[in-house]
Amino acid sequence: MDLLTFIVEIAKALAWPISLLACLVVVRGSVQELIRNLTRFKFSELELEFSSTLETARTLLAEQVDDTTADIDFIDSQILSPRAIILESWLKIEQIINRLHENISEPGNYKSSNSGKIRKLQELHVLNEAEVSSVNLLRNLRNQAAHDESFVISKNEALEYANLANSFIKSKENNLL
Repeated sequence: MDLLTFIVEIAKALAWPISLLACLVVVRGSVQELIRNLTRFKFSELELEFSSTLETARTLLAEQVDDTTADIDFIDSQILSPRAIILESWLKIEQIINRLHENISEPGNYKSSNSGKIRKLQELHVLNEAEVSSVNLLRNLRNQAAHDESFVISKNEALEYANLANSFIKSKENNLL
């Protein structure tokens, strides 16, 4: 084998690995975000579940509110499924976000997406970065509960979600007084 053939063979062997590495470098931030938001992974017989999203939200909220084990007075946990508990809790979060946004907006200027309202509340320091991150984590879990047919969560995890939502709501109700 001469030198030119050797170089061509090495280039052929390294083309795919180098291309893959280049793609990973380009989408590095997106992949990191995807991995951070990953709560469940299933491949063939292998299935892994991650409950870190709730733990992260609890940690972020614990820094902001006095009690993350508030009473869940708006949920009948004996009747509702875990998915329903999450959806009902999210509705309460949306209500408090809407009320906070109404307090800072000019009359009639309430039409905005929830993420737009959250950004505006953060800009005006009604919500801090940890609260925004917590709400976004809770929203991601709510979206999974609402739209992912294979989403599975235990009743205890759903009740923890409701506790976190209620703690956030109670802490923000003080801003409305």
